[in-house]
Amino acid sequence: MCNTAVMIMGLAMTPAIIAVAGGLLLGYRKQVLKMRMEAAPERQQVQSLMETAQRMEQRVGYLERVLDNEAPGWRGRSEAI
Repeated sequence: MCNTAVMIMGLAMTPAIIAVAGGLLLGYRKQVLKMRMEAAPERQQVQSLMETAQRMEQRVGYLERVLDNEAPGWRGRSEAI
């Protein structure tokens, strides 16, 4: 085939290639959006668990300070058990 025929065939196939590529891109975008929507509740749950863990850490710190004041040496006794 001559170069002109190859160019004409390439130009003729261009809309089909664009349509296929566009379809693939739209399908990919749809899949990504679906995954993001499914992940949103998981992110909210992780955020909630992180907040709960931070509150618990603060409470444990507070209780340790109280024990340090009220029962000095409690740490050594708990490690011996």
